[in-house]
Amino acid sequence: MALLKDLSETSKIMLKWLLIFIFAAWLLGSGVLIIIQKADIILQYILGVLLGGVFSALKLVLMERSLSKSADMQSVRSSGYAAAHYVLRYLLTVGVLVLAMIMRNTFNFFGVIIGILLLQFSAYLATYEIKKKDRQKQAEKML
Repeated sequence: MALLKDLSETSKIMLKWLLIFIFAAWLLGSGVLIIIQKADIILQYILGVLLGGVFSALKLVLMERSLSKSADMQSVRSSGYAAAHYVLRYLLTVGVLVLAMIMRNTFNFFGVIIGILLLQFSAYLATYEIKKKDRQKQAEKML
């Protein structure tokens, strides 16, 4: 839990939306699989979404920490540090996708991709939520 305490408010909001989306993807995907009569892969799909979602949360934490550290560095070192961590996160993503392909009997590849992409949706909604809160604060100040 100390890991979550150190996160910014934006990252906490993104994690909240990520968890909501993971749950929604589980329900929606499981429902679709039942409808198209592929119920035998529901567990693999759920595990895939979970792997992708947990990995997305880890990437978010790594991104925030690297950006926070690079903000405290000198300009020349900062850009190299940020670029190295970007490449590291990219390679980790490739690694998770390769793991999902190797362990295709355990993880549904499509579910892993959905779990990884959920971070982008949570970022959009977190931005919307933060802007909405800011507008409400500004409206309260005007009154």
